[in-house]
Amino acid sequence: MTPSKFFIGRAIGFLVVLALVFAYFALRDKPVAPAEIEVANVTGCYIATIQKDVYTLNVQSQSGENFSGTLQFKNFQKDSSSGTYVGTFKDNLLAGQYVFQSEGSQSTSTILFMKKGEDFVRGIEAENGLVQFDETQSMFLFKKGECK
Repeated sequence: MTPSKFFIGRAIGFLVVLALVFAYFALRDKPVAPAEIEVANVTGCYIATIQKDVYTLNVQSQSGENFSGTLQFKNFQKDSSSGTYVGTFKDNLLAGQYVFQSEGSQSTSTILFMKKGEDFVRGIEAENGLVQFDETQSMFLFKKGECK
């Protein structure tokens, strides 16, 4: 092999490696476009029951991370409430504003649900201000089902 062929081969190899390094660093920090992020479909009905009380989460539509639906807390022999539930679903957390009617007046509350398999667990604010998700209590476990 002549020195000039050796030099040309080395130069080409060096340029290929250099191009690969530049390509790696250019693509490494490229932000992911929202369309590339796949969000799980959570539309459907989820039901929690405790004795004769029935709580229903109905996610009626979803576009990317945004959803809208209804919540209904139907209590046996106690005040019940129902209304709209609109928010986002991200990182297995359904977070939304519940605008509801109860005892003739309108109220708003933020309600969080954590996705567990096909079901959702309702979050409850603890004394320390943190939200806890306790799936062992049936009133907080909303199981995938059919709305009536």
